[in-house]
Amino acid sequence: MRKTLLAITLLTILIPLSAQRASRIHRNTHLPMDQAIRAKILGGYILPLTDFGKISHTPSVGVELSYEFFTDNKTDWPIHWRKPIIGIALQYNYLGNNDKMGQMFALYPYVRWDLTRSDFFIYSMRLGAGVAGMTKTNETNSSYFNFIGNYTMEFQINVTGFDWIMFDLGFNATNNCGLASLNNTMLQPYASFGYMHRFMPYRVLSTNESDHPYTKPLPYTFVMDLGVDAGAKDDWRVVKGGIHFDILGKVTNCWASGVGLDGEYEQRISGDTTNIDKRLRGGVSWANRFTVNRFHFILDWGIYIYDPEKPFEYLYKYDLRNGHAWNYFRIGAAVRLYDNLYLQLIVRTNGFRAEYTSFGLSYAIPIHRHNYYNKKKKRFMPYEIWHPDNDEMGFKATIHNYIHRPIR
Repeated sequence: MRKTLLAITLLTILIPLSAQRASRIHRNTHLPMDQAIRAKILGGYILPLTDFGKISHTPSVGVELSYEFFTDNKTDWPIHWRKPIIGIALQYNYLGNNDKMGQMFALYPYVRWDLTRSDFFIYSMRLGAGVAGMTKTNETNSSYFNFIGNYTMEFQINVTGFDWIMFDLGFNATNNCGLASLNNTMLQPYASFGYMHRFMPYRVLSTNESDHPYTKPLPYTFVMDLGVDAGAKDDWRVVKGGIHFDILGKVTNCWASGVGLDGEYEQRISGDTTNIDKRLRGGVSWANRFTVNRFHFILDWGIYIYDPEKPFEYLYKYDLRNGHAWNYFRIGAAVRLYDNLYLQLIVRTNGFRAEYTSFGLSYAIPIHRHNYYNKKKKRFMPYEIWHPDNDEMGFKATIHNYIHRPIR
């Protein structure tokens, strides 16, 4: 019955595509949308590397529907990132044991890069992250709400220029990131077979369409960030608060890197008589920021310089299950709300184990090093604070005139 429903779903989506092609042509320019719709059938297995894999189960099966938008040269950031394809995917998985593991529904945005192109074949890589809902909890996961990460290698075969056949090898990793007390990771490799319909006919282009893009870079020499965030773990019995400060220098047109400082405070909801010095924790980190238009992504790796649970030696062999580690990661994303104010989501780890998820705000001070005349002080200044809403180099700027090798 399940296989019949999957087949009906795919046919319902794919049959009308040819009829929709004409209706998706812009009547003023007579050019179709540069977008695509995709459908896949997935088959996989949950690896026995964590407690999830120790639950008796059969192979997993599922389907995935996704919609993609192809970027172009109208703004700087797609050229900085080698013209990625932006998509959003809806995935369903039967996990092999309905009584204990249930089913998973996931929704996540992703970014895909074409690595190799020819007239008939494309090889690409896809990275995605989002949310996943579980219909069952068990002894390894006590939350219906989880985060999901996805990595996929895609092999696409050209049939008509509009129609493509896909063979993929992918990997899902899900974890509730400390929202509930049991937060084991489910590792699920899979293979898939699918169909893609492009609304614009395929053109063979080089992997990097702009070999020498003289586009406008990140509009600062270095940037300082100050952020605060808060979250909870262990079924909301423990509240965590954090503060982060970093100084980052521009490395490339989309990457800034530098040094960060982190502080944390932990408070149990009831019955906590722990001294305040035992609730504090601090560290120093290698901080990284990757800019994509209004968004930036955070990847920091740090070492605790003060941890009340840490032994005296620094590089000790830590216990992943109990969360005693000498290092941590900050992984997250932020979106610019106004001026240089950002709303951010951060997953904090202890070692390689997700500890808790937090939400917060950060304010950036991007500083552009150049000589300019300050009208208020009536003199030349060597540095200028950059405000994107007021600067022609900002995110609200009009289309730039590029000076780079033309697309063939």
